[in-house]
Amino acid sequence: MKKFLTRVFRDTSTPKVKGVHCLVFTGAVIPTGYGHVRYEGEVWRVHRAAWTERHGPIPVGLNVCHHCDNRPCIEDRHLYLGTTQDNVDDRQRRGRQRYRAKLTDAQVREIMASTERQVDTAARYGITQGHVSNLKHGRMRATRNL
Repeated sequence: MKKFLTRVFRDTSTPKVKGVHCLVFTGAVIPTGYGHVRYEGEVWRVHRAAWTERHGPIPVGLNVCHHCDNRPCIEDRHLYLGTTQDNVDDRQRRGRQRYRAKLTDAQVREIMASTERQVDTAARYGITQGHVSNLKHGRMRATRNL
């Protein structure tokens, strides 16, 4: 088993999808929210590396998509292969828009009050550690009496 597949936790705060909670990668996460790992001598998004490790190469023209919409999730039952159009159609079907706020005001309050390690908070909310730091230091998001 590849080391990156052990750097995860079962996030019971996420809704169950396909009968299980998300299996969240706790390693490096880029600003878009995807985990990154070194795999086969290159840097990969962790969900793509996890798929390849478990199922073999990703066919040309297909993406590894998430049923759960949680970018650092590598739970096998939450991942599926689809075209870019499949992913766009899925996003529209679920009402997900690209530029909407990812966190509710209540979640921002929870993050700002949290005393856990920022990397753990980030993994729990599917955001980057830098995003957590920026929230805690008032560098992001209008606080609107949070």
